[in-house]
Order: sequence, then structure tokens, then C-alpha cells
Amino acid sequence: MSLHVVRYDATSNKLIFVANDPHPHPIVAQELLDFNTIAVSDKFGNISILRLPVGADGAATADLTGQRALWGSSRFDEIPKLEPICRYYVGGIVTHMTR
Repeated sequence: MSLHVVRYDATSNKLIFVANDPHPHPIVAQELLDFNTIAVSDKFGNISILRLPVGADGAATADLTGQRALWGSSRFDEIPKLEPICRYYVGGIVTHMTR
């Protein structure tokens, strides 16, 4: 119940984690603002703006290839965290966002 940013590596045919959300949100809606920034709303009436950290290209992130057990190979503490730019409490559940 959080936001994970992944990229697809076509040469090895796998998804690579680029960054994840440091504070889990039960996300209701999301909108991509630009290539590195996303707006999300959660079920508690908050709107958050999150941005990829500088240099988070996913080149040296966790290897979740499926060749080993997921609980033995996932290292989410090594994945860069999305930077929270701002957070607003609007009081109601935001079910749709548009740019």
C-alpha cells in the first residue's frame, strides 16, 4: 500500500526498483506531474507531492530477479526513497486528480 517506482530493462527482461515511498500511504489517486514528480492522495484526506531523488536511475538497486526466494533477496532498505516535497490535508478523500 505504497508507491514504488520501477523501470523495465529490456535487455534482461526484468523490472528494476528505482525508488519507493518512505511513508506508506493507502493511495486512492495519483497523477504524474513531470518525469520525476508525482502527486498522490490517500484515504485519510492527504495530498502528497513526491519526487525522485537526484541520481536515482535504478542502475544499482535491489535485484529481484526471482532466481532466489523473494524474502531472501529483497533489500528495500537499499532502494532510494522518494523525497516528499509537500503534504496537504484537505479533509476529504480525493478520488481523482488531473494536471
